[in-house]
Formats: sequence, structure tokens, C-alpha cells
Amino acid sequence: MSVAFVLLGASTAGAVEDEVLVRVLTRAFFAQDLAIYCAQFDKNIMQKTSNKNGDVSDLAHHVRSEVILGLSANEAAVVVQRSANAARTGALLAIRRLYESDRDREQRRISEWCERSVTPEIIQYIRDHDDKHEAFVGVISAAKISQP
Repeated sequence: MSVAFVLLGASTAGAVEDEVLVRVLTRAFFAQDLAIYCAQFDKNIMQKTSNKNGDVSDLAHHVRSEVILGLSANEAAVVVQRSANAARTGALLAIRRLYESDRDREQRRISEWCERSVTPEIIQYIRDHDDKHEAFVGVISAAKISQP
């Protein structure tokens, strides 16, 4: 079962440009949330998903910094809160699909999912961010420029 790193985002009222910022940050928080959850099954997940710049939590902090740079304190708080809420909801929904009445089977299933889906997809997300960083920054900048 794939994690499907979709760009989750809340669909509440707000500027389209805010939605872009929320979606970008949600994806980073989603990866971080899943890594933290999976760490209880694989103590080495943070190490496995690390690169020269750190682990997925470091990347989430980096993305957060880039997204909120230049926003007012109020705008930044709204974007961060909406992103965190969407990421948390997405992670919980992904994890809950694995719940079973047999606790041992559930634990094995979640552990396998973390190893076979979550870890590789986080690694790919980090690679994509690193390899396409200029495009990533361009999307964020374009969203900020478009704001009133």
C-alpha cells in the first residue's frame, strides 16, 4: 500500500496563492509526521531518510522557513496551522487504513508499510526537493508575488 505523497491541503476559504503555500508545507509536515510515527517500528527511519542536510524533520523546518519567509506573522501562523492540521489528518487517515482487530497482525502490517512504502517515499521526496530546489523556490515565490 503506497503512502501516495499527495499534496494535501485544506479547502477552506482563502486565496489560491495561500493554498499553494499550504500544500507545499503540508507535504513536508506529512512526511515528517509519518517518519515520526514509523520510528516506533523502525528506530533507524530518521537515519535512513537523512541526507547531507539532515533528516526529514530538518527538511520540514527548512520548507517551513522558506514558505513563511516574508509573510506577516498572522499569515505565517495561518499557513503553518492549516498545513499542520492537513498533514496530521492525512497521516492519521493513512495509518488508520492499516488498523485490524488482531493487534499482532496490525503491528506487522504497519511495520511492513513503514519499511516498504513510507521510507522509500520519504527518501524520494527529499531527493525531489534537493534535485528540484530552484523550481520549488520558484513555486513558493510565485505564490507570494500573486498575493494582494
